[in-house]
Amino acid sequence: EEIIPASIVTAGGPNWAPCGFKPTIETAIIIVTVCRDSTDNQVCSGNFSPLSNIVITIFQNGSSVPVVTKPSSPNGTVSFEVPAPGIYVVELPDSVPYNGPEFDQGVSKPVGVTPGSFTNLDAPLPANGAIEGNVYVDTFTPSDANTANGAIEGNVNEMAN
Repeated sequence: EEIIPASIVTAGGPNWAPCGFKPTIETAIIIVTVCRDSTDNQVCSGNFSPLSNIVITIFQNGSSVPVVTKPSSPNGTVSFEVPAPGIYVVELPDSVPYNGPEFDQGVSKPVGVTPGSFTNLDAPLPANGAIEGNVYVDTFTPSDANTANGAIEGNVNEMAN
């Protein structure tokens, strides 16, 4: 029985040969948090209400074809892994007003990314306002809403801007 002697290989030595691939990171992460800004501080941190199912779309800059579209999770966040480097446009639904400095020019935000980078964006919606008062049946001409007309009890009116 023949025994093959063990060989000792040291990095850079005569028997050393590099193999495998150098690990590279060719993606970047964009995280968007959508919330109701109850404190009006224009960020989604501290005392805020996360908003789920807000659909967010990522486009490459100059393209109308989405790279990826996802809804926000129950904690208000959505994470996107995108090829890097590049410039991407984060687009929020245009049906709601956003209140933060990151989306102050509308519902789109261009973001430049590099390999391995993380970009966090907040998309706070303004706190809900309220209009309070009574609803009356107007029985007078010309119209005047005064308490003599009798308030309508239990009437709830929803209003939106």
